[in-house]
Amino acid sequence: QVVRIGSVKGRGRLWGAGTWEIGYRNEDFTFQGNIETGTIKKVGTGIMTLSSAMTSTANFLINEGGLTVSGLTSGPGSSNIYIKNGAFLSGNGNIQGAIIVESGGSLYAGMYQPDNLTAGTSFRTSNVQMQAGSNFVVKVDPGAEKSDMMVPSGNFVANGNLIMQNISDQPYKEGLSFQIVRPGTITGGFSSVEPASPGAGLEWDLSDFTSTGNIKVVAATALEELDAAELLIYPNPTAGKLFVQLPRVAGESHIKLENLDGKLLTEQSAYNTRLLEIDLTHLKQGLYIITVNTDGQLMKHKVLLK
Repeated sequence: QVVRIGSVKGRGRLWGAGTWEIGYRNEDFTFQGNIETGTIKKVGTGIMTLSSAMTSTANFLINEGGLTVSGLTSGPGSSNIYIKNGAFLSGNGNIQGAIIVESGGSLYAGMYQPDNLTAGTSFRTSNVQMQAGSNFVVKVDPGAEKSDMMVPSGNFVANGNLIMQNISDQPYKEGLSFQIVRPGTITGGFSSVEPASPGAGLEWDLSDFTSTGNIKVVAATALEELDAAELLIYPNPTAGKLFVQLPRVAGESHIKLENLDGKLLTEQSAYNTRLLEIDLTHLKQGLYIITVNTDGQLMKHKVLLK
């Protein structure tokens, strides 16, 4: 049995249905009660704020709009939460079940309130699975040097896009460091960071993200730009096959490809040749750094896999 509800408010309890579809009025609402049985589907464009500790064990699907979990002891029970394309989850409560963020879905590291943007909140979770194309959104206040932070008790699998949302009028500056995930265990890596650069002459450093959960603002690494007469990397962007044409026939060339976290993904060497082919079809879409070492001359370029 499917029960469709415009919105649900107050301290009541719901039980008996196989599936609850909540949110058809497309309005924001706060629920302080309990949904004891049945799959829960959040529909409609509004934001559902949950400010109670439910006992549900069935799946919670955020199909549309958003779910915000408000209060340190609040949460949807042990339900696994699936965040669908265009929907989001945020909060400062406690998620006991797994969180699966599908392509186009967004998970906030803390509390998101559109009319009251602040940074510095934390969100307790268990296991988090970011899938390709998903978004992990972190609100940041560079002037106050603080950000939201996710605190998973289990595994945090990074993937998709990391969105660093500057909510202040202060720019990022070199030397800033934000702990956006407190491990737990962190694996994987983000395919992109938005914005691509924190500012002129700066870049993001995720080199120790999997061990510390930190993202840093550092001075941009100089990427040596060579004209077409010297080095060609094409097509860029690429759908999978990449060609590197060296300035000359080199005695020895070494090429390596890294993600934005600095993790080595592939490398190869060649001798007495000028044209090299690199297969990237096994990698996810995103931005990568290619380093070419030709007879001791080091060149770095950014490559976009689409």
